[in-house]
Amino acid sequence: MVQLENEYGSYGMDHTYLRALLDIYHQEEVNAFIFTSDGDDMSMLNGGTLPDVFKVVNFGSQATRNFQHLREVQPEGPLMCGEFWNGWFDHWGEAHHVRTADDTAQALEEILAQGGSVNFYMFHGGTNFNFYNGANHDKVYQPTVTSYDYHCLLSENGDMTPKYEACKAVLKAHGFPTDMLEVHNQPTCAYGKLRLSQSAPLFSHLDEIVTKRLSCPRVLPMEKVGQNFGFILYRTTLKGPFQSRPLKLREVHDRALVFFDGQYQGVIERDQPSDTIQVAVERGQTLTLDILVENMGRVNYGPELYDYKGITEAVLLGIQEVHDWQIMCLPLDDLSRLQYEDRLYLEGPCFYKGELEVEKAQDTFVYLDHFHKGNVFINGFNLGRYFERGPQRSLYLPGPLLKPGKNTIEIFELHGTDLAEIECRDVADLG
Repeated sequence: MVQLENEYGSYGMDHTYLRALLDIYHQEEVNAFIFTSDGDDMSMLNGGTLPDVFKVVNFGSQATRNFQHLREVQPEGPLMCGEFWNGWFDHWGEAHHVRTADDTAQALEEILAQGGSVNFYMFHGGTNFNFYNGANHDKVYQPTVTSYDYHCLLSENGDMTPKYEACKAVLKAHGFPTDMLEVHNQPTCAYGKLRLSQSAPLFSHLDEIVTKRLSCPRVLPMEKVGQNFGFILYRTTLKGPFQSRPLKLREVHDRALVFFDGQYQGVIERDQPSDTIQVAVERGQTLTLDILVENMGRVNYGPELYDYKGITEAVLLGIQEVHDWQIMCLPLDDLSRLQYEDRLYLEGPCFYKGELEVEKAQDTFVYLDHFHKGNVFINGFNLGRYFERGPQRSLYLPGPLLKPGKNTIEIFELHGTDLAEIECRDVADLG
């Protein structure tokens, strides 16, 4: 089966577009069963379907009602739930989403009792490694956490859950062969605490980590300078005199750290008030303004898909636009040139480095109780983001990323730390 678009009816109704996609599939001789997959609202089903293409409907409960909606646009043929939402994903700053095994099993029972077919979303969610998490936008920007555990049938590290067993029992009761569903949980390891011994402050090591520099009269978003992910640094020199006035970032995507002459001043976040930082420069004086912006994940659903990153419009002092910028790209896709120092700087932004020695490589979970926000790298691989805002409190470290012996752990921390120490435990904490 090959899906035509993805829940297109949620935000579009251009059937000419859908027909053009179908024509492309036929022209390219896609030899598969083609179908559409949309939400359970009638406007979604009408907007995202074609008369001659098989349709499925997506939902997490109320199968009877939702299959009735499907029958209104598809009077005959099999009933199928294309995405059975048995859990949900988390955004930073929200509570961890949990759905009980009993509630999930009851919803599955209702689907099967109607003769419906089902595709579990998710059966196994996995992890948004690197900078690859997405985001939503519902009046405000909502970046997704690193874990895509989804509270589904298999945990992030692939273990069976009570929900797995409950759904398996329902399937067995309906005559499905379940012997093939036997899996075995893999052992995890608590490697313990690790003190990081080296550091490299960002601003004194820029030459080792910046991949591109350019001078521009106005700020530009990441994409305009050939960058996709990571961080981007904007730098300019302000010349006095001018009295105190607010620093405003128009359409910052997504989170900016502001520095005056290397000194941290505060954070400006997307969809939040941006005039809380005041700037003043005396006559005859200058001030170096640095703005470090993090791309926290692109909106991947709905009308905000055109999600440029960085400062996407302008920087203002009061109502005056600031010009003459140096722009530096920090994709952080290669840390091998960093020259670490044998001392610990506790103020951020800063890179930290240590070695984790293991006898046997096994899955583990990294806890960063003394850190605030940043990314963890294992043997050069970007595990993803951590953020004290939660709900996620640990990062999944798959055993295959480790090797017997010494393993390099690097952390890019934005706000500094009171203790450069992490801990590897054998259980996850997703909130």
